[in-house]
Amino acid sequence: MALSNRRAFTKKEILTILSTEFPQSWHKDIFACLLLTGARPKEICGLRHGDMDFVRKRISISSSKAKAGARDLPVEHSVLLSILKKYTSNKESDFIFPVTCGGADKSPAANYTKMFGRVKKSLGFPPEVQLYSARKSFISTAIDLELPPVEIERYVGHEVKRLIYTVYIQSS
Repeated sequence: MALSNRRAFTKKEILTILSTEFPQSWHKDIFACLLLTGARPKEICGLRHGDMDFVRKRISISSSKAKAGARDLPVEHSVLLSILKKYTSNKESDFIFPVTCGGADKSPAANYTKMFGRVKKSLGFPPEVQLYSARKSFISTAIDLELPPVEIERYVGHEVKRLIYTVYIQSS
């Protein structure tokens, strides 16, 4: 399904997902991180311990599909900080979350994306609701709050003045 055919989650859908039992507790935590950052699933699933700076309250996203996607994000939300701190104490893996890489490109998000698809199907969500809907929800909320478009684009890793108004905008 083309990205432009996907839509943001409704508030009810977000609450339904957050009250749903996932196969692993960290699955729900990744979803919350996606909602709170607008990051791509591969960016959150691919976070490594060295990407976190809790003193400065920042995340470095160095692996992204786009050149503009490599960025340093401020992280002020207490829920997001709490989630990330919970996983950075476990250094059994290089990744913050206990993801297993999969798919043809060995992406850290491939198996998570498949699992989320099964969860959303079990909830009876329509096809236009995808994991990327979390990103659309973040961007739509930022636009509804009248945040500067240039800052939204920089935060989510887009080339400035390129995608958010043509692909992601969705009034609530």
